[in-house]
Amino acid sequence: MSIFESTRVFLASSFVPCMCAVVLAGEPASVRGKPNATEKPAKAVDRGERPPARGPWRIDRSLAVAKGSWSLGVDAEDAALVIDGARGIVLDLGAAEFVGSTSLADPSTLAGVGLVVRNAEDVVIRGGKFGGWRTGVRIEASRGVRLENVVVTDLYAPRLGSSAALEAASDVLDRRDFGLVARGGAGFVVERSHGVEFVECAVRRGVVGIAAIEAPGVSVRGGRFGYLSAYGLAFWRSAEVSVADVQVEQAVRGGRSSFWSGAHGSAGLLLVDSATARVERSSFTRCGSGAVVLGASPQATLVACDVSAALAHGVECTEVVEPRILELVARDVGGDAVVLSEATRAWVVECVLERARGKGVSVQAGGEHVLARNWVSAAAVGLATNGVTGLALVANGFEQNGLDWELERSRGVSAAENVFENGLVLRIDGTGDGALERERIRGVGGALPSGRLVGTEVLAHDAERASAFESELAATPRASRRPATPPASPAAPRAPAAPGAPATPGAPAAHGAATGEPSKTPSPQSSAGGSSPAEDFVFDRFGPWDPEGPRPAPAPRAAGGLFAAAQWEAVWFAWDDAHDPRGLDTARSAWRELAREPLLSRTVGAFRTPFGAGARPSELPSERFGLLARTTLELAAGRYRVQSTSDDGVSLRVDGKPVLENWSWHATTVDRAEFEVGAGAHVFELEYFQVDGSSALALELDALGSNSP
Repeated sequence: MSIFESTRVFLASSFVPCMCAVVLAGEPASVRGKPNATEKPAKAVDRGERPPARGPWRIDRSLAVAKGSWSLGVDAEDAALVIDGARGIVLDLGAAEFVGSTSLADPSTLAGVGLVVRNAEDVVIRGGKFGGWRTGVRIEASRGVRLENVVVTDLYAPRLGSSAALEAASDVLDRRDFGLVARGGAGFVVERSHGVEFVECAVRRGVVGIAAIEAPGVSVRGGRFGYLSAYGLAFWRSAEVSVADVQVEQAVRGGRSSFWSGAHGSAGLLLVDSATARVERSSFTRCGSGAVVLGASPQATLVACDVSAALAHGVECTEVVEPRILELVARDVGGDAVVLSEATRAWVVECVLERARGKGVSVQAGGEHVLARNWVSAAAVGLATNGVTGLALVANGFEQNGLDWELERSRGVSAAENVFENGLVLRIDGTGDGALERERIRGVGGALPSGRLVGTEVLAHDAERASAFESELAATPRASRRPATPPASPAAPRAPAAPGAPATPGAPAAHGAATGEPSKTPSPQSSAGGSSPAEDFVFDRFGPWDPEGPRPAPAPRAAGGLFAAAQWEAVWFAWDDAHDPRGLDTARSAWRELAREPLLSRTVGAFRTPFGAGARPSELPSERFGLLARTTLELAAGRYRVQSTSDDGVSLRVDGKPVLENWSWHATTVDRAEFEVGAGAHVFELEYFQVDGSSALALELDALGSNSP
């Protein structure tokens, strides 16, 4: 399977429709499991066993269950079906559906378990659907349980306290806390069990898809999981985890808009203290973070996975001894595409990392790292390191990043055959004149990365070391074979497939090269003017809202919040190096004076780009322009929160008092501030400047506390 395919569509048809109040087709709900005497039996029903009128239904032998929607009327803490102590049985649920509750608009009221398997061995469960429970299927103290094509929907979900204006601390997940499962349930729970297999199972709408706790040897093959408010797949203290061909979408929590882009710690895949995990050919898209690996994991391998459109990070590995990330796709990530922290030995190989709002790859501390044949483009920073000992960079491509490299206090860095855009500026601090370092990191065609090296030791490329890595890589099982990079535009350099291969010439020179200042070249994500991946999500009080589910649609929040109704009187003007606003107060005053001769004046609504809500007008340059804007809003007395998303400098005053300011040259950055006002009309004054490269400006205003809607 090629990872150059587009992110796979989450097929709603793969899941059962939302639960309804029927028990069996043509049968009154009051019958509760009893057949309708006047109804002609369906052919499939004749061949299966009908559940009892009231559960729990205890199963100790192989059987097939009659087709139908069954409500067994169990108590809140009971299970509808129980397999306890069985050996070698097959439970064929077929087209049977077991309904816990039909009141699904408020999932915080749901309780009970659809099926419990405990103290069992070599049990097979095929088919069936469970909906309206706190937990769909729970497996305890069992071995060799196999579940095939079991579907779980509409599970318990707690009410979340965060809104677009206020983050509730209780919503933030502690990723090491597996007590979440006991409190909030899951589609499937595996606890203190060994060798449990899931084949083409599915979970939609709940807190967690599959949760495994102290359960070695869990295998997940195929299946779809989505619209979950914590994790898609979560494994705590579970060794030998194997995941393949799985799709997880929208395992995420957070308030609407971009206010809580960290997504409260949610993730598509979570591995905590789980030794030796392998995940391949799977997608964890539009999640909080795509995949998170924490703690005592000797080796975690991700092969041919897709973590695109994560609100936080694509892949996070912390204190993992040997993470291996191969053939990963991470596009349009809200934070960093790949984060490696304190790894002893790590690989990032043949990955496509595009349009990360933060860093393409961030490496913090740790030992030997190899980055080979990766394509990193349109990130704020392509590669950032701090405190790393041993880093080999071989045949990677860096294109259209704000900065290609920011390497700090790192030792043993070597580079060979990397591709960079020509004409960019590299600063080297703390290592003499930097001439030797420049020669050692020059890429194809003699090009250098943009950015800076601070206190970093650069060694000559070690061909013997590189050959040893290639041999070890060749012996590593791979999920797929593919070119190292996606198709690129004719003007873009392309990462070579192997050291020594030629790069595609003709990369355009970056802005800022003539000034000696590292530049931020335009990226597809920022050209829209500050839109956030979070804006593609819809949240209600319980987490991500599913348009196919039973919960009513949340009221839409207007872009800009309380600024949605604002009418800004705005002027745009050009400035030059003699009027750089980043100097002393006098320089800023002189910069403001340029607004007396504007290039453009007009009234705009909520700022979603530096130009209001659209693209750059033809009257304005792409670099070195300024903006002054003013509006008046009627506000109730109380406390308010304002947020800016900016690239570059931004400042906001309320009634003449500074409230928020990031008056600097920077990549796309989110800043927040709170202020208090009395009832009445209040004047907001906005100032913004753009230096070069990408540009972004968006403003949000929301009420806090008792005056919030």
